[in-house]
Amino acid sequence: MAEKKTTRKSAAAATKKKAVKAVKKTAKTAAKTAAPAGGRKTVKSTKKTAPATAGARRARGDGGWKPEERQRRVAEAAYLRAERHGFQGDPVEHWLAAEAEIKRG
Repeated sequence: MAEKKTTRKSAAAATKKKAVKAVKKTAKTAAKTAAPAGGRKTVKSTKKTAPATAGARRARGDGGWKPEERQRRVAEAAYLRAERHGFQGDPVEHWLAAEAEIKRG
């Protein structure tokens, strides 16, 4: 009679182990497919985003140029501004006005 109890116990333990495994597997699957908080499901887009347009770059305020290009444009605008004024006045004011002009686009 003692042998039957151990066999039943080991059979019950094996069944319990299988049940625990199944529950864990189901929990993993549910966690992967569950919607994030807020009830919205996230979807990854396969589309690549288009580069920013000139208008978007201007809205950021950097003109969309690399720093070297931007500095070159500002220097040229400052020189032309100073030339229009007969190279009179403060060069820093010419530079700042040129920067504002370039930033506006």
